[in-house]
Amino acid sequence: MHDGHNPFSEQDIKESRLPFNVKNWIEKHVEEKKDWRGMKDLLQLSNKEMDEFENEINIDPNVLKIPAALHVHRHDIVNQIQQCYDTLFEIINTSEANEKANGSKKELLMVAWVAPWQKKILLKQEDINLDSTHKTCVSFLSDCGNCYLFSLVTRSDITNKGCPVAFFIMNSESSFTISRWLSWLKFECGFYPKRIMIDCSVTEMDAILSTFSTEVQVLVCH
Repeated sequence: MHDGHNPFSEQDIKESRLPFNVKNWIEKHVEEKKDWRGMKDLLQLSNKEMDEFENEINIDPNVLKIPAALHVHRHDIVNQIQQCYDTLFEIINTSEANEKANGSKKELLMVAWVAPWQKKILLKQEDINLDSTHKTCVSFLSDCGNCYLFSLVTRSDITNKGCPVAFFIMNSESSFTISRWLSWLKFECGFYPKRIMIDCSVTEMDAILSTFSTEVQVLVCH
């Protein structure tokens, strides 16, 4: 331990590289669908482990082996979860969008994600339902407006019921933003459905046709 450096400080442990066994531990629990909340309790040291750790500090802090649990921080788990997902995150100035955004939005917010298990179902099924929900959350952009949540839903071969396979949050329900999402699914995730069912929405219809042209049949649910 040299002057001015404390290897036991939270910042120092946080910035140090994760040992392979710690990375493997995080990956294992992410694959088991655990998030930070689900893993946090598993990182607690027992009283025996704490005593052993304190004894090592007192004996020789220069050769101290820091417990694996102390290496794990929330951002490590979040990063691993994000690596497992196909994600889209964009903030676009409306001038770049050729003023195709609805309303008077100065910036367009687009956040989309698909989990690995969702992607498998998404690419397998040919029939997809597209639906949106207004005022799902509040935008964190300067306009402080509400956001729309779009979902793609299809039938699960396991449950034989509807299953959400992709999500998209935007602060402006326009054909430009929906088309941007569908294009991302098409070119980045390999999404090529045969039929998409929507509500009676001209905006959604325009977005689908501009993305897939005549490759996809659009079914309208009245």
